[in-house]
Amino acid sequence: MNEKILVVYTSPKLGDAISQLTFIRAISDHYKSPVSIAINTNMKLANSFTNVDYVNFAISNGFRKGFKFFFKDLFSFVSELKKKNFHTMYVLDKTKLPVIAARLAGIKNIIGPGIGSQKYFLTNKAYLNKSDLKLSYPFQSLKFLKINNIIVNHRSPKLSIDFEKQEKIKKEFQKFPRPWVAMGIDSSEDNRIWSPNNFFKLAKKLKEKKIGSTFFLICHIGKQHLADEILKNDNSFNDNFIDCRSMNILKIIDIISSVDFFVGIDSGPSCLAAAFDINTFCLIGPTDASALWYDRLVKIKSKNYNNKREIGILRHGDNFDQSDAEVNSIDVKTVLDKIVEFSN
Repeated sequence: MNEKILVVYTSPKLGDAISQLTFIRAISDHYKSPVSIAINTNMKLANSFTNVDYVNFAISNGFRKGFKFFFKDLFSFVSELKKKNFHTMYVLDKTKLPVIAARLAGIKNIIGPGIGSQKYFLTNKAYLNKSDLKLSYPFQSLKFLKINNIIVNHRSPKLSIDFEKQEKIKKEFQKFPRPWVAMGIDSSEDNRIWSPNNFFKLAKKLKEKKIGSTFFLICHIGKQHLADEILKNDNSFNDNFIDCRSMNILKIIDIISSVDFFVGIDSGPSCLAAAFDINTFCLIGPTDASALWYDRLVKIKSKNYNNKREIGILRHGDNFDQSDAEVNSIDVKTVLDKIVEFSN
């Protein structure tokens, strides 16, 4: 087939976007040709997403909500679509902006999950139901493709490492001893955050066991107090930490692809590490472990984990505990033991 295919996913959340690589790949396999993608500008991941053999190139758009931004982003997207002359467009979420733009740009086939009013702009007739909002985003996409006759053969999302950039990272940090460990210490959702003191204790234990020597603290600048709490514990140990809070996302991506393993909470950086085939130890608090489909991701769940949360009441996640009590019920020894187990 020589159709020009575009696959759109509008969420600005890193982990959610990476999880959709599985379904982008499935669409590429279905058409036996690389596809193009459209992703949210805020992620700045165009280069990383096009460094795989099933993606041609990436378009970025704000995909913002609200009257003030909607029409600006809409007509910007229409302009991009007309330039590329796509034949078919898949949308992997229920947003309306891309499908309206596709109609205005004259795209022949517009295929999406069709929840709510989105269905009125689509050309496919097999839709998800409103009740499917109870499912996690990966399970929504899996069902959407299945009912539209696309088989998903590869469950684990994969990103390709840029070895040239990786070599630059190795050279820049060559004075820091290996093994290198990336620690994902923050999240935009406070109920996922493991205590900074726990990360500090874990780092010391990993150092004692010679499993880790240098620890990259992966932390958004808006959550810098978490890194500060780690660094204030013991000045004599601080030379073992590299504070990444002021680095841009592109450099952090290169660092994560270069470490020996990753340990952190259930958030975007852990998904990124696992997609790079880095051994990833993911602490799962009041979230959904079943939504993580990565081959190299070890799920460390609390003793209070309840499978019932994996299906929402009205929509996925609306039954998650909003406190951090569950994630902080995971003790340092449990995490250490799991890392030791997979290090032998």
